Amino acid sequence: MINLFMPIWKNSGWGICGKNLALELSNLDKINIITPSDIRPEPIGDELEYAAISRLPINSIDASNFDKNENRVMGVSIRIMNDLDLSLLMDDVLSEIVIGYTFYLGNPLTTEQKNSANQLNLIAAGSSYCENRLNAAGINNTTTIIQGINPQIFNPANNEKNLLKDRFIIFSGGKFEFRKGQDIVLKAFKIFSDRHPDALLVNSWSNFWEFSINTMAESRLIDFSFDAKEPEKSYQQLYINNDIDPKKVITLPIKPPHQLSSIFKNSDVGLFPNRCEGGTNLILMEYMACGKPAIATIRTGHADIVNPDNAFAIEKDSSVNPRHGNLSGYHGWVEPDIDEIVAHLETAYNDKEACRQKGRAAGEFLKNITWKKAALEFYEAARQFQ
Repeated sequence: MINLFMPIWKNSGWGICGKNLALELSNLDKINIITPSDIRPEPIGDELEYAAISRLPINSIDASNFDKNENRVMGVSIRIMNDLDLSLLMDDVLSEIVIGYTFYLGNPLTTEQKNSANQLNLIAAGSSYCENRLNAAGINNTTTIIQGINPQIFNPANNEKNLLKDRFIIFSGGKFEFRKGQDIVLKAFKIFSDRHPDALLVNSWSNFWEFSINTMAESRLIDFSFDAKEPEKSYQQLYINNDIDPKKVITLPIKPPHQLSSIFKNSDVGLFPNRCEGGTNLILMEYMACGKPAIATIRTGHADIVNPDNAFAIEKDSSVNPRHGNLSGYHGWVEPDIDEIVAHLETAYNDKEACRQKGRAAGEFLKNITWKKAALEFYEAARQFQ
């Protein structure tokens, strides 16, 4: 049996990861889900997935699998590690054998944090970049397991635009924060849309964490103010403050995966100028899996997914330059070149065949990087300890 310590829900990266790993691992082995989230249809977002997951053992550790004296789960556990300090989720419950999973960004670690990480049996990094950063910190019990896409939903079938064909639609996704680079999107879109009145920005930037939103105060590119209690109003004001006509922007609420797929397929190009990714950026993977061309940074976690053949790769960059000057939390981050981004937008606008070629290559590249593949890699890693 494999114990899976993860949230199971639709509205966060870790929740999506937990849901898909639970479904795929259950086809390979008996699993026990240990989760801080409710197992209900609405948080999961799909009644069939809920029916499948609710049949699994959830937070139910029988006597043969749990040492009550030590509050310890026996056997192999796959557990989330915080991407800042590598602490374990639900650390009040111990595990006999631990495979950690992290999208560590490279932040400085204390000696105690390093020692704790090195005591784990194995740490699965969410990207090659993440594993390299772990190794550079002195943590060597590592491997790389890349998250996956659901090919039933995110695939190139019927991916030609059939809505708003008279508009050039740019999609941007990811929670709104300095690391994800939506300020870069706004700056590039302002320049591009001034030249091309038919440009339309469609974004999915929902962010539940106010502290994360407020990291955008580090941007030197935009006039930033935001009230997390009124996000819809704040986004509209953000566009106005940065001389962007709100009518040129569609700001999406949270959408289920099948609706996101439709939105991707009705766009012309995706824009992902992320400064740093400890993982491979799931929404970028899903976008590219739909056979759509993306403009994306080629460094940090994106490097496992993005190349000049399958995307308009942003190759020019410099060291990140936060407004308040403290670089301690930004080691390895990049500042993408705005001029190169705008040039890629111009190419996508004028060269439809180049877009089709990039899109086809993206769909072909991503079609086998699935949650099934990720689950199999975790299963094989667990077997060495069983």
